[in-house]
Amino acid sequence: MGLECAIWLACTGAEAVVRASDASPPRSFRNRPVCRTCLEALEADPTVAVEIAERFSARPA
Repeated sequence: MGLECAIWLACTGAEAVVRASDASPPRSFRNRPVCRTCLEALEADPTVAVEIAERFSARPA
């Protein structure tokens, strides 16, 4: 069973690909499942320093 993304209420709840934290103050989130779309958005945001704690392997369909 996969984890659903838990970053933003606006997220569609896609399957998480990593567990990450915001390493920049004020650390808006910690150790949360993040989907690929949200991860790309976070990495593109210069105010967020994404710290990846765990990468989830793809599950076969």
